[in-house]
Amino acid sequence: MGFTLLFIIRIKQVSIVMRFINLTILLFFMLGLNAQPSFDADIDTIQLKKYLNHLKNKGDYQTAAEESILLAKSTKRDYSIVEALQLNAQIDSFHRVEELISGLKNPLLRMRWNQVSDVYASIVPIRGADSVYLNFIRRIISRKYNHLSEYYVNNKSILKSYYFRDRFFAFSNKPQKRKVVAAALSIFPGLGKLYIGRNIDALGSFVNTALLSGLTLVFAKHLGQHPLTYVSAGLAGGFYVAGILGTQTSLLHDRHFKKNIIYEEAIYSFKHYIATL
Repeated sequence: MGFTLLFIIRIKQVSIVMRFINLTILLFFMLGLNAQPSFDADIDTIQLKKYLNHLKNKGDYQTAAEESILLAKSTKRDYSIVEALQLNAQIDSFHRVEELISGLKNPLLRMRWNQVSDVYASIVPIRGADSVYLNFIRRIISRKYNHLSEYYVNNKSILKSYYFRDRFFAFSNKPQKRKVVAAALSIFPGLGKLYIGRNIDALGSFVNTALLSGLTLVFAKHLGQHPLTYVSAGLAGGFYVAGILGTQTSLLHDRHFKKNIIYEEAIYSFKHYIATL
């Protein structure tokens, strides 16, 4: 009787142990199933990173920028978000990744990228680190050239500590020619063009006007009111007026060209700054 009871107790103990083992196996199996998607996601992320690096090495930055957005949204890690911001800024598509800035976990990094975003969109002066440089770039990008030269002169020592190509300083340091002065000097043929730096045009304007004026005097002296006298006088007057108007047109063209160069160089400098963040 005692042996039978002991046998039954042993069987129950074994049954309990087997149930515990089965439950443990089932638990690990369920954990494995739950972990599988994460494992697959990690594999997808690794593949996407490799593909992104391949695109960058190939120089296909347009596609790389698009893929970087997918990587940033899938990993939600700061370095992936920064890479997406940098790549899209390089191809002038920063507007499509601005929303990613709020996902940056590093507060200092988030603040600096918010400053970058303000350069593109904000009209409020930027404060904090690099504010002098960023406000200068913001003015150029928004095409607000009023008092830009004054701002540049007042902050020249600070701005020179940032990366600009030599062409930027060559055009920024170029003195601004005044329209009134150019118009006044243009009264004497060629002098206005000489003032704005168009030396060959100045010589041509002076020679043409002088020759035609001299020819008009010769015709007037020897032929009187002959049609050739009037033709020569008309041409001389035309060249004289064209010289005055041409000086103003050339001055406006030079200013526009200078602004375009400064704009291009500012964009280049800003992209270099973004690449270092």
